Amino acid sequence: MLQNFLNFFELQLTSLAGLFDYTCLVLAVSVLFFDKKGFTLKNVITYLIHFIGLYAAFLFVGAICNVLFAYIAPQFRIPLDNYLSKAIVILLYALFFNNYKRNAKLILSATIYAFSLVFIELGGCIQAIFNANTVENLPPIVRCGTMIFTPISAIVLRIYNVNKFRQIPRRAVIEVCVYSLIGVFLAVMRNVIVPYLLVFEKTPEYLYGLYPQLYITITLICVVILLFLCYFFIFRNIRAQEENMELSRKAMNLEISNTLIALNKSNLDQMHKIRHDIKNRCALMQIMLQNKDYDRLEEYFKDLYGEALVPFFQVDTGNSAFDLVFNLEMSKAKAKGIDVSSKLVVPPEIPVSESDLDCLIINLMDNSIEACEKVDKVKRQIDVSVQVVHNYLVMRIQNTMNKDYKESALLLETDKPDRTFHGFGSKIVDDIVKKYNGQVLRHVEDDKFIVDVMLDITVYN
Repeated sequence: MLQNFLNFFELQLTSLAGLFDYTCLVLAVSVLFFDKKGFTLKNVITYLIHFIGLYAAFLFVGAICNVLFAYIAPQFRIPLDNYLSKAIVILLYALFFNNYKRNAKLILSATIYAFSLVFIELGGCIQAIFNANTVENLPPIVRCGTMIFTPISAIVLRIYNVNKFRQIPRRAVIEVCVYSLIGVFLAVMRNVIVPYLLVFEKTPEYLYGLYPQLYITITLICVVILLFLCYFFIFRNIRAQEENMELSRKAMNLEISNTLIALNKSNLDQMHKIRHDIKNRCALMQIMLQNKDYDRLEEYFKDLYGEALVPFFQVDTGNSAFDLVFNLEMSKAKAKGIDVSSKLVVPPEIPVSESDLDCLIINLMDNSIEACEKVDKVKRQIDVSVQVVHNYLVMRIQNTMNKDYKESALLLETDKPDRTFHGFGSKIVDDIVKKYNGQVLRHVEDDKFIVDVMLDITVYN
């Protein structure tokens, strides 16, 4: 066992193909996942440590896998130990030695792993094609020529890095992993299965070995193209989703601004009417006083005092930013016959940006209002509670809902016809909650849809 372990080290350190393979892969992984910015001496030293550590990890894990396969499947030891060791080291490095988002780690590690195996086997196929038509075999340096495309691919992936997006859907991870597995499977087929099929190489009809290698070469090139297309298609979709979310935010802010402008104009018009009305009332009361018609004046005062006034603010927590948006949402709800009850204990100052707070309240309330519109008017109810508990801003919004929409509500699906610019409310809420290291929980209880939101308000202190 120890001898096999040492033999693997000797082979990898003395073989040109082995040295070039690990060097290109380590360079690719470190370039792709190294998350220190700026060209400083500290970052250069850190990068070199990562590079050396990765190389040592590939050697050590590769040696262990080599010994393991020597006892489990000795006939497949050489290729499979290489495949397994690379998968283990890349995955561990991606998960524990950088600060990328989890889904980004999985996408990038699966893609670069598939590229590394496909490029190696592509070089092997090209070398086999030339060897099938020549008397002397080509040197291993020919096979090393395609390995250089692994770090080049890593540079391209680093430029178009999915980690820069705020949200990466799980569907994208599944799609990339499926396409990567196709590439890995073909690499395994070429290196493990094909050698047992090329029986003609042992006969005078040696040229027949050319055609399987040629077919596999074309297939591997198609896989490389497929992997790139898959990655950039997913990159484009995630970017489009982010742009749609940003457009949704801007449209929401524009709607708030337009509503406030309309509200201010309405208040201004109402003030002009009140001023005009007061002048007329004062003139009438002055005539009553001059005529000493005190009984009529007393009746007039009683009628005037009994007139109902409609206040502009329904709630006043002391936090002007919160009050403005929440009262606006309450006005929307009441205009649609929805009863809103609130229990609000909001500090005058919250370390949450005003735009984030506005978007959070508007999206939560709009979703509740939309759900209540599908319920009979007598059952339309929204209950809101906001308070600070142990450095967390805790919000609970519950609304009555139609039983028929329970499943779509939990799946956060919109029933609006235009899905291009709708259905982002819940995603925007999740994005804000993630920004403040919080949590959001959604569930249904007794025909009520409940959303609990917690924001860590110590983050921006």
